[in-house]
Amino acid sequence: MDWYYVVDNERIGPVSDEDFQALIDNGTIQPDTLVWNETMEAWEKFRQTTDGEEATDGRVPCAECGNYFSTDDVIQYENAWVCASCKPVFLQKLKEGVNVSGDLRYAGFWIRAAAAIIDGIILWVVQIVVTTPFTLILSGMMGDINQMEDQNFENLGLFMGLQFFLIFLQFGIAIAYETWFVGKYAATPGKMACKIKVIKSDGEKVGYGLAFGRYFGKLVSSIILGIGFIMAGFDGQKRALHDHMCNTRVVYKD
Repeated sequence: MDWYYVVDNERIGPVSDEDFQALIDNGTIQPDTLVWNETMEAWEKFRQTTDGEEATDGRVPCAECGNYFSTDDVIQYENAWVCASCKPVFLQKLKEGVNVSGDLRYAGFWIRAAAAIIDGIILWVVQIVVTTPFTLILSGMMGDINQMEDQNFENLGLFMGLQFFLIFLQFGIAIAYETWFVGKYAATPGKMACKIKVIKSDGEKVGYGLAFGRYFGKLVSSIILGIGFIMAGFDGQKRALHDHMCNTRVVYKD
C-alpha cells in the first residue's frame, strides 16, 4: 500500500509501507503530520489514523527530536515524551519557561488584526508626538517658499531634506517599536493586549535580529495587497507570509 504525506505544505509520495515506517522511525512523520492512503476517505493527522498506533508499535514520539521510542526509554512531562538524549535540552527549556507541552494554540487572522489595529493606534500617537515639531517647521518653510521670493529658494533644499528626514524618522520609529518589543517581550503592546506572542517554530523566543527581519517580512506581506496577512486565515498553523519567511508562529500566551 502506498502512502502520501505533507511536509511544509507540500504533498510527498507515494511511498511504500516499508519506507513509510522508516519515515516514522527517523521523525519525518510526526503525530500531527497529514497522511493519506487509498483506504482513507480524507487526509488525516497520522495519530488519528487507525494505522497510527499499529505503525508505531505502541511507541511514542520524543517532543524534541521526533523519533519514536518505547515508553520504557522516555520520560513524560504533561503531554510530552522526551528521550534520554534530549532530556538535558528539554529540562533547560523548562527552566527558561518555554512551552514544552506541545499544546500550542495558534492565533488566527482576526485576533492578529485586532492586535495590529491597537499597535497602529499606539504608533500613530507616538509618531504625532515625535514629529509635530518638525511638521510645524515644514509648514512655516512651505509658507515662505510659496511666496516665490528669490532669497527663499535657498531654503528649498533644506525643506526637501527635512521632508526626507521626517519620512525616515517615522519609518525608524515603526522598526524600533516592532524590533524592541518582539525581541524583548515576544509581543508588541497590541499583541500583549490580545494575549498573543511571537515564537520561533521550535517554541523558542524570537531574538532582536529575527524581530528586525520579521518587520521587513511584514512589509512584503503589505505590498502584495495584504495577501501576506490574509494567508493566516487559511494556513494550518495560522501563519502569515512573514511567518513563513522567518519561520515564526503567533500563539496564545499560556
